[in-house]
Amino acid sequence: GAGAITLKTGSVGKLQLNNSANDFSGGVTIQSGGNLSVTGGSYLGTGNLTINNGAAIQTLTGGSLNVGGTQSWTGDFATVIGGGGLDMGTTAVNLNGGIRTVTVNNGTTGVRTTTVGGIISNGGLAVLATGTGAAKTSLILTGANAYADGSTVNANATLATSTTGTFGTGDVTVADTGKLTLGNATSFFDSAKLTFASTS
Repeated sequence: GAGAITLKTGSVGKLQLNNSANDFSGGVTIQSGGNLSVTGGSYLGTGNLTINNGAAIQTLTGGSLNVGGTQSWTGDFATVIGGGGLDMGTTAVNLNGGIRTVTVNNGTTGVRTTTVGGIISNGGLAVLATGTGAAKTSLILTGANAYADGSTVNANATLATSTTGTFGTGDVTVADTGKLTLGNATSFFDSAKLTFASTS
């Protein structure tokens, strides 16, 4: 159908879209305070996914987003991972001209990851880590990213590429206790500047 879904404040853990036959085309919007719960595969129809400032995506056991259209990140948001990892899918990501901070929250002692496979463009990216297992969290990029406004790795966080993936075309800054993990030899743009704090 042509309908749309909007998650508003107070919708924590109330919506799961696990039916692979979902074909609604109006898209999914996660507003500030809204929380999309992902268990296994989450099927968001054929439309776009919009993640607004203050939104969250949560998984207790690990899961993946299946987005038919593109992703629009209009503000900072969190991924809350209680087990496994979260795969954000492979569709293109538009940062809408801003520097977007992804906070990876790990409430366990295990290694927890958030993976973005789509090509990220039109802005900059920062990663924060919170929770009991903050030092064991990673934001992993696997797309040939085109965002130009730089990457920032904050304290305790890890920004990584896999066997594919780049840190965009801008500079990369790593704060105290932040980590950068390179999964391939072309993770950096040729003219990008890499800056480490003294204890990174």
